[in-house]
Amino acid sequence: MDELNPYAAPQSKVLTQTPDSAGIRREHLYIEAALRAAGIVHTVIGGSLLSTLAFVTYRIIMNTTGREWEFLSSSIFYFGLGSLVIGLGLYFLRYWAVALAAMSAAGMLTIGMLDMQGRIGTIMLGAAGLMLYLQTKTKTITRRSYREVIEQTPQIRCKLKVFGFILLFGILLLVAFLLALANH
Repeated sequence: MDELNPYAAPQSKVLTQTPDSAGIRREHLYIEAALRAAGIVHTVIGGSLLSTLAFVTYRIIMNTTGREWEFLSSSIFYFGLGSLVIGLGLYFLRYWAVALAAMSAAGMLTIGMLDMQGRIGTIMLGAAGLMLYLQTKTKTITRRSYREVIEQTPQIRCKLKVFGFILLFGILLLVAFLLALANH
């Protein structure tokens, strides 16, 4: 018999809700933009180091004496290539790139703490990087499901403020100035 018991515990049906893609994207948008910006910075640094490598290699060819140039050129190559790979991975929101960038930021923090004189900028940059890379939102952003959210909401983008353009222009001018000094 199928009798209704008025004293029984209430039964509910669990409704499967589809996640609100736009809400998820808006909630994580600024962390996503920060990761992409860090990726751009790493890529610019990697490209700068690789172009510096071209200068050092030119010096090796012109002055075929000295092993210090060979060591310097191989070091610059590996640091530049590593920074370029990390930068591209961060821009495309890959988890492995976040893990490598977190190790890089931890290294900056450690190097800054070993010699405190004039290293406060290194400590602050390493700490800021660790704070960005170790957030739970960062882990969410690097998942495949979040990439699907990005594909579902292409209209939602982080708008770069005027300050961002000025900062980007300043960084590009600094890189150009450093490259001009290296070639001089």
